[in-house]
Amino acid sequence: MNTNFAGSPLLHHTGNVTSQFGEDGIIEEIFRRIGPKTKTCVEFGAWDGKHLSNTYRLWHSENWRALLIEGDSQRFEQLRRNIENNPLVTAVNAFVTLGGRNTLDSIIERTGFETQPDLVSIDVDGDDYHIVCSLNVCRPRVLAVEYNPTIPPEMDFYQLPGEAVGASASAVVRAASGKGYKISCMTDSNCIFVRSDEFHKLQIPDFDFVESFPRRYLSNIIADYRGNCYLTSKPLYSKMPAFRLNTLLKLWMRRRRDGSMAANCSCSRSGCTPVYLFPRQGFSCSPDAQ
Repeated sequence: MNTNFAGSPLLHHTGNVTSQFGEDGIIEEIFRRIGPKTKTCVEFGAWDGKHLSNTYRLWHSENWRALLIEGDSQRFEQLRRNIENNPLVTAVNAFVTLGGRNTLDSIIERTGFETQPDLVSIDVDGDDYHIVCSLNVCRPRVLAVEYNPTIPPEMDFYQLPGEAVGASASAVVRAASGKGYKISCMTDSNCIFVRSDEFHKLQIPDFDFVESFPRRYLSNIIADYRGNCYLTSKPLYSKMPAFRLNTLLKLWMRRRRDGSMAANCSCSRSGCTPVYLFPRQGFSCSPDAQ
């Protein structure tokens, strides 16, 4: 089907066991429609195996085999305790990297895990986009990838490797599409894809993820006629929004001028320009303010 509409029918099946925004129910419905094959799943960063997990229900209640990867040593110790005496779960203490022995493909190879798992969930608060691009051997049937909901969906934006900004939904969708996936659903923090050769089994139309985007997380910049700039709301993840945003953008622009930024980095195409957000004049969003 090619009919576009503003939301996925899969959103009618949202429900949480341990997931954050209904992903448990959506994933359950996807596999009700396409059917599991290997009953295997991979998740990273897995935290303690349960916190905001998109796979916990599967390996804990549905007898799926799981590969859970967590880089933080303290969280990994919690994970190890939570899966104790569960022979279906393999836990690895590592940060998934873009090259070397800790790429996802390499970890799967040395643990002997399934190379075509039914589900892979990627949530690393940063290099999610680049990890999708790095997948070669691993070919999951369903792929859940975190995106940054504070970046407008019209922007094809992704961070430099190793930063902590993440990527826009548009960049994540493009990367997954290049690997042979179609977006089936979008939650407030995840794009959920199904492999293109199996997408027809969902029996749903294509949807416009830009129209479906949760815009309540966006913070806009407006300017007055004196040259002052203001944020319309406090950015979702920031404690010091003005300083952090301005510093970040100036850093990227300096890297671009110095030639240290990759030529195809999307932030060089997205029109990002440093702005000073501290006003020179008094300002209040309240119409009653004196």
